Amino acid sequence: MPGVWQGLGVLLSLQLALLGLASDPCYDAARRPRYCLPEPADLAAGRPVQASATCGRPPQRLCAFRRPGDASSRRCRLCDGANPAAAHPAAYLTDAGGEATCWQSGPVANASLTLALGGRFELLYVALRFCSPRPHSLALYKSTDHGHSWTPFQFFSARCPQAYGLPPASAVSKASDHEAICTAAQTDPTPLVGGLVAFMPLAGRPLARAFEYSPVLQDWAGAAPGALSHRLG
Repeated sequence: MPGVWQGLGVLLSLQLALLGLASDPCYDAARRPRYCLPEPADLAAGRPVQASATCGRPPQRLCAFRRPGDASSRRCRLCDGANPAAAHPAAYLTDAGGEATCWQSGPVANASLTLALGGRFELLYVALRFCSPRPHSLALYKSTDHGHSWTPFQFFSARCPQAYGLPPASAVSKASDHEAICTAAQTDPTPLVGGLVAFMPLAGRPLARAFEYSPVLQDWAGAAPGALSHRLG
């Protein structure tokens, strides 16, 4: 008989500034760069996501909460990857269904999600909305070489030293303006459903006000032409 488990459930959205494409307002008709403020776009929408684990193969009982603060609202149903009506694939992270659909991991201690961007972007905002309680630890990485290597972007954990070997931090210094920090913020398991983990790469960075004059910070906020990866545990 399938076991009962509380997997990770996530919705993903990204807002990024688009750079370097044919319709890019940052370049003129001759492809010469010019000053611009490109419109932000949700580039996660509709993009494929790779998940290291997904429920339903074999079919498993999936338990979730229907109401944010109500533990008695826990309900269980079958997750079956062979049945579209009962599956929770990685495509549900970025599909048009929004909060009506959700990816769910299998019975694993850790899971990773990887989103290929396929171009040069500056990240403004990364958000993961959970259909399950938020994980106690989450790591965000970026790649600029098609996933051959990964650079830490942000760590979230209630146990920063144990999970990532970093002290908990609440602020970024000028010396670490382009380095990942670890914070306990947004790691509380409540609400039981609908909890958000959000990250803005430039928020709190001392040199953010002079972003256009800081190649180091521009490189920090960029991901090109690479990918984003989230590791949840």
